[in-house]
Amino acid sequence: MAQLFVEEYRPRNSEGHALSSIIIFVHGGASSGRMYAKVAPLLLERGYHLILPDLPEHGQSRTTAVSAKQKVFSFDNAVSGIRDVIVERKPSIPGPVTIVGISLGDQVVLALLAQYPELVDRAVKLQEDVERMRMENAGTVQEQSFAFQFDPQLREQRPFPANVGLDVEHDTAMVKRDFLEVVANVQRGAEKSRGKILPSAWHNHSVDVPELFARVVDEWARALEA
Repeated sequence: MAQLFVEEYRPRNSEGHALSSIIIFVHGGASSGRMYAKVAPLLLERGYHLILPDLPEHGQSRTTAVSAKQKVFSFDNAVSGIRDVIVERKPSIPGPVTIVGISLGDQVVLALLAQYPELVDRAVKLQEDVERMRMENAGTVQEQSFAFQFDPQLREQRPFPANVGLDVEHDTAMVKRDFLEVVANVQRGAEKSRGKILPSAWHNHSVDVPELFARVVDEWARALEA
C-alpha cells in the first residue's frame, strides 16, 4: 500500500447530501496534482467531488510515504495508492467515478484499469509520449515509463469502462501516428469509447486550454448517465 498525498475538493452545496460523482486526476511525470489547478475550480463549480493525488516520488507524496519503498515510483505503488483512495471514498459517494490521466498519468490509469476495472465508470486520458519527457531526477520514473506495456487483450477478457482518448493539435509526430490505433484498441474493449482532438493545445493540455479540457471531462462524465 502506497500512502499518497491527496488534495480533495467538495462542492459547497454538498453539506448534508450524498455526493453524486467523483473525478480523480492523475498527473504527468515531474509534476503533481497541482498540474490541474486551473481545471479543478471549473469542475468544482459543476458539482463534482474532485480528488488530486500526488503519485509516488512526486509532489508531497515524497513526504507522506511511510517507507523507503513507497517513496520510489512504480506502477504497482501508484495503482495501489489510487485504488486505496477510491475504495476509501466510494462507500460514501454512490455515484460514478471518472478518472483522468495525462502522459505518465495515462499509463497509471491503464495499469489501474487492467487490475481494477470495476472501480471506474469512465476514463479520460492522453497517451504517453516518452519523447517529450524531460525530468530533473527522472531515473526511476523514466525507466518505469519506458518499460510500461499494456496488453490490449485485457480489454477483451474483462469489461472496461468507456474511454475518451485525447490527442492535441500541437503534439509530436509519434503521438499523432499512434492516436487512431490507440482509439481503435480501446474501442475493442469498450465500444462506447471515442477519440477527440483538442485544438490549440500542447501535450500539457490541462494548462494550455483549461476551459476546453474541463468541458470535455464534464461532457464525458455525464455522457453515460443518459
